[in-house]
Amino acid sequence: MNRPTEPRKGPRKRALVVEDLDSLGHTICSLLQKLGYEVDRALDGVEALNMGRESHYDAVVCDLLMPRMGGRRLFETWLTENPDLAGRVVFVTGDNISAETRAFLARAGRPSIYKPFRLEQLADLIVGMDRGASILCKKEAS
Repeated sequence: MNRPTEPRKGPRKRALVVEDLDSLGHTICSLLQKLGYEVDRALDGVEALNMGRESHYDAVVCDLLMPRMGGRRLFETWLTENPDLAGRVVFVTGDNISAETRAFLARAGRPSIYKPFRLEQLADLIVGMDRGASILCKKEAS
């Protein structure tokens, strides 16, 4: 469900959360709001692709495995259609076993974090990206 937060007075950065798991999506949205972002939510890549065509986002937190269109295909489409937006993606994924996923994340060169993660870890990635840091932080599941 796409539910933008109510805009507040003054310029705010905007973020898009692309996550099909409701509780995790809600938690990530809340974190980004605490970091000062106005947040929109997409449940899959198709919805996010359309939202990215209609709105500007300063940050995107994107799951890799979702119905209809996953994060990999979404990112590859943005590389062609909207490379600036592709350059603002942070990936979250529960797949830390697949060699294909690891290879994709390495090729994408975007910050990524494995589920389960601590919110502080995700916040550090977002803040680092926001400051222009070129960090790649991956947490291996224990």
